[in-house]
Amino acid sequence: MNYSFAGLTVDMEPMYGMLRSRAEKYAASSELVADIVIRIPEKVFADFCEENPNLTPEECEYLLAGSAFYHRLVDYGGIMLHSSAVAYNGEAYLFSADSGTGKSTHTSLWLKEFGKDAVIINDDKPALRITDEGIMCCGTPFSGKHDISENRLYPVKGIAFIERAEANSISRISPFTSLPLIMQQTVRSFSEERGEKFLTLLSDILTQVPVYQLKCNMDPEAAHVSLNGMK
Repeated sequence: MNYSFAGLTVDMEPMYGMLRSRAEKYAASSELVADIVIRIPEKVFADFCEENPNLTPEECEYLLAGSAFYHRLVDYGGIMLHSSAVAYNGEAYLFSADSGTGKSTHTSLWLKEFGKDAVIINDDKPALRITDEGIMCCGTPFSGKHDISENRLYPVKGIAFIERAEANSISRISPFTSLPLIMQQTVRSFSEERGEKFLTLLSDILTQVPVYQLKCNMDPEAAHVSLNGMK
């Protein structure tokens, strides 16, 4: 079945409800020619389930399909950034950090503070794509445990790496400083050919998108500090 997200047509055949339900709003015409075809070999699926006994089969399928998509995305000028991405007045702001740091908590503050002007694009694994219109942040079905995503593309205004702190502050960091931070929060295991494409994409993104270090607490003020610092 065809699905459309990140500006691409993706052919998937979900076996389980988790992937099927999360991909439902991305359904596309079967007449479209797929850019990416995702099929999980039986042995790969069985081995992954065996290696991850804490996961259900539907969780395994969901994770494997997401991994397959983000590996292929490099061929279409895109990468995944483990982050919570929010759009404000039509522009995307991405907040990245290790799990449990407070990415989703921070973007939820944007929704509370900025109301209808803010919307979550993807709460866990948004796609970044270099297009003729610039670098875009894209919603995908692979959106973490809360399944919050929008099937839209927004121009990227900035990326911030979150660090917990008592007081709120934000400062811009250099591409040199931001490179290892991004490398920790994206797919890294590529073939040699895709690896070269990936590094070129990273270079292009880091020279076009401002990157910040956001030190913040969980007070509503944090949302205003990050927006004012990035816009």
